[in-house]
Amino acid sequence: MKEYSVLNISFLDFIRYKTLIILGTNNKDCFSALYSGLLQVGYKGSIFLFAHKNMAFELGFVEKADRFFVSIEGKYDERLVPLICDKSLGETCVIFFSPDPFSEKNDNILEIAAMVKQRQHIDLVTLETGGKRLFKFLNPINSYKNTDLFLQKKYYSDRKHDYHFDDRRKHRKNVCMVLAGYKEELYNIVFSRLRRFAPKDIDICLITSGKYSERVDVVAKENDWSYLYTRENNVSLAQNLAIDLHPDAEGIYKIDEDIFVTKYFFDTLRNTYDKLLKEADFYPGPIAPLIPVHGYGSIRVLEKTNLMKAYSSFLGKETLPRMAGEIFSSPEAALFMWGADGSMPHIDTLNIRFHENAFSYTLCPIIFSIGSIYFRREFWQNMGGFYIQKYGSSMGEDEKQLCTYAMRRERPIVVSENTLVGHLAFGPQSEIMMKYFHEHRERFEIIEDENY
Repeated sequence: MKEYSVLNISFLDFIRYKTLIILGTNNKDCFSALYSGLLQVGYKGSIFLFAHKNMAFELGFVEKADRFFVSIEGKYDERLVPLICDKSLGETCVIFFSPDPFSEKNDNILEIAAMVKQRQHIDLVTLETGGKRLFKFLNPINSYKNTDLFLQKKYYSDRKHDYHFDDRRKHRKNVCMVLAGYKEELYNIVFSRLRRFAPKDIDICLITSGKYSERVDVVAKENDWSYLYTRENNVSLAQNLAIDLHPDAEGIYKIDEDIFVTKYFFDTLRNTYDKLLKEADFYPGPIAPLIPVHGYGSIRVLEKTNLMKAYSSFLGKETLPRMAGEIFSSPEAALFMWGADGSMPHIDTLNIRFHENAFSYTLCPIIFSIGSIYFRREFWQNMGGFYIQKYGSSMGEDEKQLCTYAMRRERPIVVSENTLVGHLAFGPQSEIMMKYFHEHRERFEIIEDENY
């Protein structure tokens, strides 16, 4: 008996078997992936299928199966065991889909599998679904990708219709989408900066996920920007919609509502991408600016301003800071980066200084907080759009997906060191930083001098 696992199996392994016996699951994703994989490798043998009737018929598996058996109330008869084990040694493979352990009603697949394994007559594939998309492990046939893309298209198709779009597009080659609706106290400065520094050749689309915001609506009308809001609070859904609604845009900027953009930000990111695409020894993925309150950007800003020791002293630390350290949670860390002790220059001052330096970039070695980022449409398309969870707001899924995809496809996240933007704070710092914002608005407002 040969027993496979999800880590070492390929659909090509199935071709040598005369018979496949598939003991089912209530996981439709897995059935769909298996069906797709068998079609791709052109499996010609016999298939005995044991499954829930509605699922098997819906996926078309019944037409391909030589014999089809229906499970009653999720239970399989023990008489299946001799039927399975009577098959010739080495000619049959049994595929067990073990059920989701958190499901209220589970098939007794594991019991049947244990009985068959005791006989040790046939080869087995035991697939632990456990609520996960297990087919990401099945290579070289990438059924996981096909199945996941299928589901994403389905989720998107089912849920993309309930939205409102105030269309003020100019059909530019670049679009900037701004996720907003929850931090209105910042808007006077955040949107004044966006209005001041956004080039004329980009469309701007304000987005509120899961709500209508009268304040955002007014800002959009006053500035002749588009406004998109969705009934469902799902940030991936909202961003996918915004990109789809701007089909002419090849370049896409995404910023959050607590990002304070600066002069040269837009052009620098775009020009950095174009330059690297022509000259670098790698294909660039997303491009981002330096951000002081940021897991990666904080360290680079401290290094470039020679304030590493001052920062550590302000936090009462004896050791120098590291990437992705206290910058995510410590209010004192955010306060220092916004100049609370007078050491850190104003963001506009830093931005001019970095802009005047020679062309410079770094590749981010850790997960990147994507509050401010630029990427190309083809990257988003090849990624399959932003991942839409079946339930919930998908908060953070866009960041995780974008960073993972960039790494796996060898298209690293590039951080331009010739521009900088401000980020108010991460969640645990928000209350204190919002108070600091109201008391020290000059740290956030545009410096009015000859450079601006």
